[in-house]
Amino acid sequence: MQENQTLEAEVFLNSGALMQVSKDRWVVGYGTPQWQSEPSEQKSSFYAPDFFLTTSRPWLVFPYNVVMSAREWREWCRGLDGWAVKPQWNWRGPEKTLFAEGLKQLKSLMARGEIEKAVPVHFERSDEKVTAGNLAYLIRQTTQAPTNLRPYGFWFEGEGMLGLTPEELFEYRSEGGSESMSTVALAGTRPRFEAARRPLLEDPKERREHAIVLEDLCQRLDQWGDVIIEETEVLQLPHLEHLRARLEVQSSNLPAFSEMVRELHPTPALGASPRECGMKWLAELNEKERRYRFGAPFGLSLHSGEALCLVAIRNLQWNSEGIHLGSGCGIVEQSELEREWKELALKRSGVRKFLDL
Repeated sequence: MQENQTLEAEVFLNSGALMQVSKDRWVVGYGTPQWQSEPSEQKSSFYAPDFFLTTSRPWLVFPYNVVMSAREWREWCRGLDGWAVKPQWNWRGPEKTLFAEGLKQLKSLMARGEIEKAVPVHFERSDEKVTAGNLAYLIRQTTQAPTNLRPYGFWFEGEGMLGLTPEELFEYRSEGGSESMSTVALAGTRPRFEAARRPLLEDPKERREHAIVLEDLCQRLDQWGDVIIEETEVLQLPHLEHLRARLEVQSSNLPAFSEMVRELHPTPALGASPRECGMKWLAELNEKERRYRFGAPFGLSLHSGEALCLVAIRNLQWNSEGIHLGSGCGIVEQSELEREWKELALKRSGVRKFLDL
């Protein structure tokens, strides 16, 4: 590497952020950032609040921002080879008894009609530290991700997050005075290779779970204009498949980024339905199993006026309390303990495989 490239990579590994905006566009920030209450008008800004949106300054603004093609991003990542060290971490798995107790409580709330769908989250943990070498190795792995997963993340002052998500909270575009935003209903999950079961599109339990998310999003988007709903399809990942439908609104009266987040987050795909009772349950669950930024919105506001906000799942998180590898599963009345427990493990296993852990 040339000297200036070496310096850039070193600074990047110390404090940086990344997001795949489209198949051939990446945005990278690096240098010592500032946490701000609002995005910068001059620079691309990364949005990284906690799940419950209690952060007063959720925007990370870096002194240096680079927009790259996919080829340029791969070249940038090759420059990290000299630092890359494969992590050797020991993990503690989540407690099945805790999950079983939570499932029983949810079924009771559902029987009383208080909750229709909810998403418990559980974590594997490690007490290790994420070194610059570990981070370089993990970032290199994102270049090999399937095209239907979006790599994203940030790291600064001993905390960070890195993941590959299949889910968007929203994407905002403005062209020729016309504004549009789109979102995705992504729910209904199972292993790809289960030949004994009917196709995912014909599975009543998974279709119901997806319909709850779709109905909720339609109600939220309707206030901004006519909602266009694309046909539900199956999103196939290497080990899992999901039901997915894209929704779009074109309007001259779309709200600001933060208001879109507060209206849409958390969708029942990562939260609960109905929302009011569901948020109370989510807060109680967080006291038992802290989720930090798992399932939170993670976004990017570009100085061009575009904006993209992802749902922060399929990720690693780290802070002073260690490393956290989380997964969640959608619970409805028909859910079964063993099936959902298997889904939780399979999602975490997928993250480990993508990142070669």
